[in-house]
Amino acid sequence: MIDAMIKNGWEKTVLHQYGNELGDGTFGRIALSKANFLKLGGYDESLEPAGYQDLDLYARAQKMGLNYINISDKRYSRAILNTKTETIVNTSSELSWEEMHEYNRQLSIKNIASGKLTANTDKDHIGVIDNIYTF
Repeated sequence: MIDAMIKNGWEKTVLHQYGNELGDGTFGRIALSKANFLKLGGYDESLEPAGYQDLDLYARAQKMGLNYINISDKRYSRAILNTKTETIVNTSSELSWEEMHEYNRQLSIKNIASGKLTANTDKDHIGVIDNIYTF
């Protein structure tokens, strides 16, 4: 991954390490520079907690001008599999994974069409900051 980021220019690349087999558990393996992640505003926290977040991040990155590169080397494409039901068991949503995915897809398309490429502009910070400890 590091070699691929250097070769393709880490400052202009979003790299996807997806095995290209739907349901193989590798779809969310994403690499991009911290600067680009922050420029994108990270993952859109207005989305439901599961479904489509990675696709939204890729789409916004590409629209912002980053090159999308997929590396599907089977040697590195192993994951612990889980069902969509297991994926959402600890979320706060009442929706099924499929309903969350569709809601998020529609919101992502709307946001990108309106030129909203940076997520979370209404927040002081992105991500989880509670109960974070540094050792």
